[in-house]
Amino acid sequence: MFILVNYHLREGMTMNTIKANIESDIEYSERIQELCPKCQSHLEHDRNLDWENEIWICANCNTEFSVHIEFVRDWEDIEEVE
Repeated sequence: MFILVNYHLREGMTMNTIKANIESDIEYSERIQELCPKCQSHLEHDRNLDWENEIWICANCNTEFSVHIEFVRDWEDIEEVE
């Protein structure tokens, strides 16, 4: 599982606050991600539908789900390709 997180340091925020927020986001994602909304069994990645959606399947209730995916570009780490 990959989670892309982009937090900006706001006034009054410390790195510990940002770390706690990231850990909280990861815990939440782990709880809801890859669970069938019908039977709460784990979903398995089946295939990519297109550039914006994947198909996940629940083997327990034999249901397919389309899951929207989002790519985030990190321009702060841009590097020239030689």
